[in-house]
Amino acid sequence: IDLAAMLDGRAPLAVKGTMTPFAKTLGVDTTVSLKNYPLARLSPYVIQSVGLALTGGQLNLASTVKVADNTMRMKNGIHLKKLETATISKELAQQLDNRLPLPLDSAISFLKDSNGDLKLDIRAYAYMGQIQLVAARLYMGQTTNFRTPGGGFAPVFLTRSEDLVPAL
Repeated sequence: IDLAAMLDGRAPLAVKGTMTPFAKTLGVDTTVSLKNYPLARLSPYVIQSVGLALTGGQLNLASTVKVADNTMRMKNGIHLKKLETATISKELAQQLDNRLPLPLDSAISFLKDSNGDLKLDIRAYAYMGQIQLVAARLYMGQTTNFRTPGGGFAPVFLTRSEDLVPAL
């Protein structure tokens, strides 16, 4: 696979790697890179989930997926540059806020760095089609490693979206 495209005339997308979908065991070794994709284009999906619109900023994504011997490893570096949000559905936002220790827009403002950026590193591991672990970390500046105090990942507990926010 060697695919290159320009999304919205300004966001380069690259997908590179190999796949063996018809082999006895599936094999995948791919990388995906997306730079400067306008976050506002993703807003309709976010509004449905949390009642906030993405009104500004860009998405940078660096992702690798490897599948071999019935094991899947996925690493996702997500950088939301100059993230801007606005509350669209007060009812939906309020329902979610009632389930969080503080309002979502406040939480986002605490997590952004001095440039208005939010950086995430999300990893997923599966074996025999079953998720084994999903871990994530938020960070500012350079990433840390497990030996750095406060460095490392936290587990992500998966739940159905309807368990978080009831339908309106």
